[in-house]
Amino acid sequence: MTTWGEVHHFKYFLPRLLELSLEELYELNYPEVLFGKLEYAQWKTWPEIEQNAVQEFLLLFSEWHLWGANTASREDDMTTPLGCLAATGLSLNPFLFRWISIDSKDAADRLSHFIDQNGDLLLSKGRLDILWGDPERASHELIQWLASEAVRKYLLRYKDQILADSPFVFSQLDALQSTFGPSLEDKS
Repeated sequence: MTTWGEVHHFKYFLPRLLELSLEELYELNYPEVLFGKLEYAQWKTWPEIEQNAVQEFLLLFSEWHLWGANTASREDDMTTPLGCLAATGLSLNPFLFRWISIDSKDAADRLSHFIDQNGDLLLSKGRLDILWGDPERASHELIQWLASEAVRKYLLRYKDQILADSPFVFSQLDALQSTFGPSLEDKS
């Protein structure tokens, strides 16, 4: 698979590699490459039981790193786990919308931190350059999601706590919504 081995070798080592991505994501060099190997190995053509195992792991991964229990991720850049998910070839939408379905201040904090770190870049470039896989599609999904009313409503539930840590998040959301939100034709 580009340097050594075939798909069956990759599958053999995959459980341990994925386990490391949960425990030590920020210690791995370019973990997005590991997740990109799933797409390279055409994991969506594997036997159904293996595909289901990968999908279950990806949900666990997103829960752990985006909105869940991994307190080490709290202040880290959320672009790494998002880049990993994008590299698999899957749509980011199910992971993103699951994020805002979690009634958790920690999940809201992570989202506001992500917006605070990346809002200006998203506004100026219209994309997040570090996303792997299909970065155009992943960036489009991410921006459309951030510009959605659902994200605003979610963050408003934790407004006081969010503004204390990230005072410009709602201004950045306003700018994202006015720049990338639904067009006037879509609103009628």
